[in-house]
Amino acid sequence: MYDLGGDSHQAPATTTPRGREHRRRSTRRILARLADVLAASIIRAWVECACGDESQAKQVAKVKMFQARRWIGQEGRRIPVVANRLGYDSEASFSRAFQRVIGHPPSAARGTPTPA
Repeated sequence: MYDLGGDSHQAPATTTPRGREHRRRSTRRILARLADVLAASIIRAWVECACGDESQAKQVAKVKMFQARRWIGQEGRRIPVVANRLGYDSEASFSRAFQRVIGHPPSAARGTPTPA
C-alpha cells in the first residue's frame, strides 16, 4: 500500500520488480512442469511401441499413433484435432495410418484405457 494524497491505493503486483520476478518464476515453473509431462509422455510412447529393427519412419509413425491413441482414449480429444496436431492434412489419412499401426480405427479408441 502507498499513499497518494490521503487515498490508499494498492499497486498491481506486476508493476513492482518483485511482482514481475514472481510472475517470471511462476511461468518458468509452469513451463518446466509442462516440459516434464511432455517428455514423459513421449518416452512412454516410445517404450510402449517397442520399435525393434524398423525404419525410423515406421518408428516415428508408431510413436505418433500410440500418442494419438492415448489422446483419444484417455483424454477424450476429438479425432480431427489429434490428426491436425500430429501433422495430418486430412482425417482420412490419419485414420488409415492409425488403423495400419494400431489395428483398429481411431473411433474404437474412444474411452478405451491404454496400457501404462
